[in-house]
Amino acid sequence: MQLKLTKGANSGIIFQIKEDKKYQFPYETGPEFQNIDHENWPDHLEDWQICGANYAMYPPRVKPYKPLGEWNHAMLIVDGNHVTQILNGEVVVTYEKYSREWKKLRDSGKWKQFPDYGKFDEGHISLQNHGTNVSYRNIKLKEL
Repeated sequence: MQLKLTKGANSGIIFQIKEDKKYQFPYETGPEFQNIDHENWPDHLEDWQICGANYAMYPPRVKPYKPLGEWNHAMLIVDGNHVTQILNGEVVVTYEKYSREWKKLRDSGKWKQFPDYGKFDEGHISLQNHGTNVSYRNIKLKEL
């Protein structure tokens, strides 16, 4: 898929979302591939909040994002418990769901207040929006 950010934009791709009336928001259950203009965001951001991060879990290893207004190519690969996030051809995050490290991050950080975060291996996909202008195109889903 391709995505384009505008100044101060904040969005993300949330996946493996469980739909149930007990959940108010997609992020309560699904991990997020963060897409944000962190350079123009008005507040301080942690590394796990910047563009390409697995939000509130893993910061990006590299920062291959393009300038505002240009199309970025994002790819999310979920192969069993192995998740890879790619931005503009470079692996920005890779992790193993349910690993000791993953569980420690989930249980000690932001997600400790959401007990079902990351616990579903299938589910819906959502494009997060915080009231800013973000464009997505060429969204394709492919089963491995």
